[in-house]
Amino acid sequence: MNAQKKSIKQPTNTPEDFTRISDKLTIKWDRPKEEIWQQMVSGLARESQKQAITIGYRPALQWAIAAMFVLIFSISGVMRFYTTTFITRQAEHQLVTLPDGSTVQLNAESKITVHPYWWRFSRQLAFEGEAFFKVEKGRKFTVASTNGTTQVLGTSFNIYARENSYRVACLSGKVRVTDPEKKHETIIKANQKAEWLDGSFQVRNMVAENETAWINNQFIFTATPIREVFREIERQYAISIQYEESLSLTYSGNFSKTQTPEQVLAYVCRPFSLNFEQIKPGQFRVSQNK
Repeated sequence: MNAQKKSIKQPTNTPEDFTRISDKLTIKWDRPKEEIWQQMVSGLARESQKQAITIGYRPALQWAIAAMFVLIFSISGVMRFYTTTFITRQAEHQLVTLPDGSTVQLNAESKITVHPYWWRFSRQLAFEGEAFFKVEKGRKFTVASTNGTTQVLGTSFNIYARENSYRVACLSGKVRVTDPEKKHETIIKANQKAEWLDGSFQVRNMVAENETAWINNQFIFTATPIREVFREIERQYAISIQYEESLSLTYSGNFSKTQTPEQVLAYVCRPFSLNFEQIKPGQFRVSQNK
């Protein structure tokens, strides 16, 4: 018995078939088709914008971070390198209070340069002349000059750093003193003085009141080169003194600033039989007897 094969009609995919099927479908819209279409378009626009922001987010963040670091470094640079300078002229003294409460009493013709915004990170200042320092306890305190460097933690001391002379007198605590080339150093205690002479530090005992007498306008000299004495008189009285640089005398004595320049010059010149005369107001000449 032969089985009869039935032919099965395969579906077609022609445009006409699709049209016939679509005509039989009914879709119920809960809103007008125009409104739904507009919502779809708006959603696509928002998604595109979100992707654009996401794509640009990383570079923007990198720029923001870079700008922040530039700002931090700029502020740090200003804090680190901004300085304040205090200068005294002839016949002038000045008391300076530092950011941590430490004080510096400047003698005439002296100068300090401070980094006020960086002070909490590094208590270091540049110095020329003569000054009395009273340091509050805290971080290391450094006074740097072309003549040498002084370091302390909390103490009081007097520094004389003029021309080729460098002397440090410690009144309390301990002080480390270093030569200009930082090859030699010494530590002195209260009532000791260190002076850089002939390539080494000479340490000896001293009378604290004599080292800081200038603060009270009293000037005490012990075996001091007379040229240095004359220069100190010039600073304190804002005058000019002409003298022979070859003078190799040393002077021991004292005077008060309450006295006139003429009286002071008489005290200094008389022991050496030196003559002095006033050339014009504020200018004097000292000469040796012929």
